[in-house]
Amino acid sequence: MKESGYMTKFKRLSLRILAVLVLGGALYACSENSGYDARLKTIESNKDELVIALAWPLEREGRGTKMTILDGASLAMNEINAAGGLKDGRKIVLKPFDDERKIDKGLIEAERIAEDKSIFAVIGHLDSYISLDTSTTYEVSGLLVLNPGSTDARLTKKGHKHLFRLVPKNDEQGEALANYFKDNGISKVLLYSINNAYGHALAKSFSARARASGVDIITSEKYYRNSAEHRENFEYWEQFFDFDAIFLAGSMPEGADIIRIIRETGIDEPIFAGAGLDSTSLIDLGGQSVEDVNVISFFPLGFSQESSNLDPGNLDSQKITAFSNAYEAAYEEPPVESAAALGYDAVKLIAHAVNTAGTLERGAVAKVIRDQQGWLGVAGQYKFDDGGDPLGKLMVINKVKDGEFRFSERIQ
Repeated sequence: MKESGYMTKFKRLSLRILAVLVLGGALYACSENSGYDARLKTIESNKDELVIALAWPLEREGRGTKMTILDGASLAMNEINAAGGLKDGRKIVLKPFDDERKIDKGLIEAERIAEDKSIFAVIGHLDSYISLDTSTTYEVSGLLVLNPGSTDARLTKKGHKHLFRLVPKNDEQGEALANYFKDNGISKVLLYSINNAYGHALAKSFSARARASGVDIITSEKYYRNSAEHRENFEYWEQFFDFDAIFLAGSMPEGADIIRIIRETGIDEPIFAGAGLDSTSLIDLGGQSVEDVNVISFFPLGFSQESSNLDPGNLDSQKITAFSNAYEAAYEEPPVESAAALGYDAVKLIAHAVNTAGTLERGAVAKVIRDQQGWLGVAGQYKFDDGGDPLGKLMVINKVKDGEFRFSERIQ
């Protein structure tokens, strides 16, 4: 049967599209291989140092705002180097890059990191919207990535084999908090979530698990970061709703102001917040109004071995104490944010994997991280699925007490 002119043109167009896709894939693979080969050659030629980039917002406001990750990472670097460095004698060198929590600046810094062939690995970024757009750059250019901040589930669905997330995803956090509510008799909840990808994911997972567990969500409202309607919303809630707790799936800095307004309207029920508020800026900006607020976190701040009523789960209490003491000796205060512990663990995990692999070949180092049965850091055990997500990663509730985060209990 003779094809029509239309069908012939359609087939030719389809073949051209297929050719472009095949060529594009080949160019991607070629780019990845060439980028990696050049990097490996440069890294192996440097017999004195192993360079790790820290891509994070580096402007310190108040005591922390998660900038403590640099302090924790530096502490780990100094401990490793003081003990003689890696097994091959190389010393760890940290190279900070400030993404300013801006997507355009994050992309610029990612290109700078990719172009620097002396860098072996990247720790970062904090924000998912930056990590999502920079992860392919790192993968193609031959870098190992440990991410201790981004919780968007999409990050590990790109098929990158050398990227590992160190913290639980948003959906895991929401489910764990819903389980906690069920176990502690909190049956009527008001849900207030920021209207972005983070707030949507956290609210969705929490709502699904809560309803399945018999926890009643009395009302669920979304808000915009610069909204002027917070007070009106909370005054309405205080007048017309009967509830046991509020779950704030929000972020900083507006999170502190929202909590202040909640308290000013006369609401005194417990407030629980997602990890978006796991920052000392919550305390610095919120003051007395954030006292007793419960925040999802990934490290038991203020943990004490003498607190026999606290079950830390998969933690080494002696390791936590040693880290906290060393941190306080170095910086004249104990760790005030979970980011300090996560930065510390990230550097230690890279060093452990390099020493175990016995090579600087990225695939071999990534295989050690992926295949291990549970390397124990100060923030719990680290083991990963094939996509690079952590399995059974520690989550806790830290409560604000006397102007400091204090470990309350584990959630899962």
